[in-house]
Amino acid sequence: MEHKKGQITYSAITIPYELIRSDRKTYAISVEPGGIVKVRVPRKLNEKFLFHFLEEKEDWITKKYLQAKTVEKELPPTEAEKLLIKRYKNAA
Repeated sequence: MEHKKGQITYSAITIPYELIRSDRKTYAISVEPGGIVKVRVPRKLNEKFLFHFLEEKEDWITKKYLQAKTVEKELPPTEAEKLLIKRYKNAA
């Protein structure tokens, strides 16, 4: 299994993620408590398709990431996070 850390920027927010490549055939994204985003993909998946996959899932990743970070924080969300939360709540 290969682990690699990266970041992806959506709108006004940069989200760190952990990329896990393994001998699987499917793709999976999970957002764990604290906003830890894990992306699991087949070992041989090329970078271009990986970024296309992450772009396709932008709404879901952003929504879940903001939910996890908002729950984690004791302070209220930043103005940028408030705008994104409002945007994704209205889209749902």
